[in-house]
Amino acid sequence: MDKINLSEYIKEYVSNLNNKDIIEYNDILRIIAFVLNKDKNYIHLEDIYINDETSKKLKYTLDKFYIDKVPLQYILGVQYFYNEEYIVNENVLIPRSDSEILVEKAIEYSYKYNLKNMLDMCSGSGCIGISVLNNSNIEKCTFVDISKQALDVTNKNIIHNKVSKKVLTIKSDLFSEINGKFDLIVSNPPYIKSSEIENLSEYVKKEPLLALDGGNDGLDIYKRIINDSTNYLNDNGYLMLEIGYDELEDIKKLISSNEYFELIENVKDLGNNDRVVVCRFLQK
Repeated sequence: MDKINLSEYIKEYVSNLNNKDIIEYNDILRIIAFVLNKDKNYIHLEDIYINDETSKKLKYTLDKFYIDKVPLQYILGVQYFYNEEYIVNENVLIPRSDSEILVEKAIEYSYKYNLKNMLDMCSGSGCIGISVLNNSNIEKCTFVDISKQALDVTNKNIIHNKVSKKVLTIKSDLFSEINGKFDLIVSNPPYIKSSEIENLSEYVKKEPLLALDGGNDGLDIYKRIINDSTNYLNDNGYLMLEIGYDELEDIKKLISSNEYFELIENVKDLGNNDRVVVCRFLQK
């Protein structure tokens, strides 16, 4: 069978899609690089010809993204976050650049206050804790998630990013299985209101519901973390939380109602949305 020019193949594929406004050349290029097992920087569509078997594999993969709405990161199996590469699948939330604000703040405080021992609560892929470990003063991190499948991904990323000697992973419903105290607790918990889940993009709805749904007001997990973490922080330790863009005032109320926490700062992301709150634990 005659081979097909890749440029012509992609033009025809795109022309047959119903929703033309979602097409981004870089996404297509990344899928092509994945299917052909080549570096996308060295792919020139006009110079490549594919056989029937490759065209079927390419169509299958393109369809997963454009028709089935599977996130590209799940298709490729990786996501780049901060300075690291992370293995991802449908069992974990996809690391996003917004969460890098939390990583940067944890790194800053680790050096400023000589923090050594950290807990990453609701760790998912492990991206927050691992990136902090690799770029900070922190010497030990405990990763906690209620999902065994998520912790399986965390463990893969621990090995992938070479931090095995600095970590512990624990399956736990928040603090229920945790012992000891920490200089720093970080968390990106589920914070989307239950009523808003259905309005999310089809791609986001492919991510685990457990990592998205924060209950009726989006604050269920925050309430538990803020209340219970006072038993697991060293004196003058820090609690850092990623928050939804519209949740700052509610989070501030939760913090102010706890006599053992002092709100130190809230930090905006690059889109000027409230993204991270930093609290200091006061001695009981």
